[in-house]
Amino acid sequence: MRILDEAKARSGREKSELLSFINGVYRDGTNHGELGEALQYLHDNSTETFYKNIFLNRLEYLSGKTLLVSKPQHLLASLSDKCNLNCAMCYEKTGSVIPEAALDEFTALFPYARRVEWIGGEVLLLENFERLFDAAAKYPHISQIITTNGTLVDEKWANKFIANSVEVRFSIDGVTKGTYERIRRGASFEGLLANLELIKRLRLGRPRLSRPLICMSFIVMRSNYREIPEVIGFAKAHGIEHVNFLRLLDFNRESYVRENIDSDPRVEEYLSKAFGRVEELSGKLGVSYIIHFALGGRKRGSFNEALNGEKSRPCRVPWEKIEICGDHRVRPYCHCDFVGSVAKNSLGEIWNGEEMRNYRERLVRLGQENSCGSECLERTFCDATLFD
Repeated sequence: MRILDEAKARSGREKSELLSFINGVYRDGTNHGELGEALQYLHDNSTETFYKNIFLNRLEYLSGKTLLVSKPQHLLASLSDKCNLNCAMCYEKTGSVIPEAALDEFTALFPYARRVEWIGGEVLLLENFERLFDAAAKYPHISQIITTNGTLVDEKWANKFIANSVEVRFSIDGVTKGTYERIRRGASFEGLLANLELIKRLRLGRPRLSRPLICMSFIVMRSNYREIPEVIGFAKAHGIEHVNFLRLLDFNRESYVRENIDSDPRVEEYLSKAFGRVEELSGKLGVSYIIHFALGGRKRGSFNEALNGEKSRPCRVPWEKIEICGDHRVRPYCHCDFVGSVAKNSLGEIWNGEEMRNYRERLVRLGQENSCGSECLERTFCDATLFD
C-alpha cells in the first residue's frame, strides 16, 4: 500500500498511531517523496490547529524550505536571571526580565506548541510565572518542562506539577550536604530533600503516564565529580527518574578556571570508571541518564541521543524551536547562533527573518557538521524521528 493510502486509512484513528507510522516511514529513509505527499494530505484534511501545524512544519522541513508558514513547536523562555541562590558557577545577575510584549507573543504560540520549556534564574521566584504556567496548562497537547533549583517547591506547586504531568528538572550538583551547599550557595540540603519527598509522596499511586517526570541536572565540575558514582542511587532514593550529566559552561570565568575538568587525564580516567558504575546502577535501579558531553571520544547514556546515522539530514532545530534568552536575544536553541532580539523585533519577524532563514539554508546546503559548533554536535538534539 502506498504511504498516502496508508496515512488516509490511519487518519481517523488515534493520533499517536498515525505519528508512529509517519516516524517509521521517515526512519526508513527511502520514500520521502511519498511521505511529503502524505503530510500534505494530513495537513489539508486536519481540522485541529495543533496537528495542521505539525504536519505542515514537517512537510516544510522535508522540503528544505527556509521561509516557513508553520509556527515553532518547541518554545523555550529564559524568563529572568533573578534567583534566590548564588551558585558558585553562575553568571552575574542583572535583574533582566523578558519584556511583556514578547511574552504575549510567546503565549500566542501555545495553540501550535508541543513543548514549552521554562528556565531562569529561578522561575518559581517570578510573580508572573504562575500566570504563564497556567496559560500553557490549558492546552492538553503541550508538555511543560521546568528547570528549578527546587528550594521554592511547595505543596501548591507540587500539586500543579502532578496535575499537569510536568517534566521537572531539579538542579542538584551534589549528593552530600557539604558538596551541595558549597555549590548551591544559599540552599539547604535538608530543604531540598524535603521538597523531593513532598513530590514523591503526592504522586504515589498515580499511573506512570499521568504523573510528572522528575529529573536531576548534575553539572560535572572539579568539586563534585567524585560523587558521580552515587548519583543514580541518590536519584532512586528520592523519586528522581532521569539524570542529565552536564558540562560546566563558561558563565563565570573565575569559577570556570577553577572548576573546569576538560583536558585533565586523571579526571578523565576517573570519569570513565565512574560512569561505568552509573551505567550499571541505571540498569539495576531503573533510573535513566544522559551524559551531555563527549567522554573518551563518545557520548553515553541510557536514552537515545545519537545521530542514528542521519548525518545527511539537516538538524531540525531551526525549523522547530525558538528560545528567548534572559538578555532578550533569540536563537533556535541553546548552542545555536543568535538570530535576533525581542528588544528590536517581534518573534514572528525573527522566526522568518533573514538570519533565521540563512541558518536553515546553511544547514540544508552544508549539513550540520559544517554549520554547527562542537557543543551542539556533541549534545546532538536531533534524531531520526519526525515526531519525537
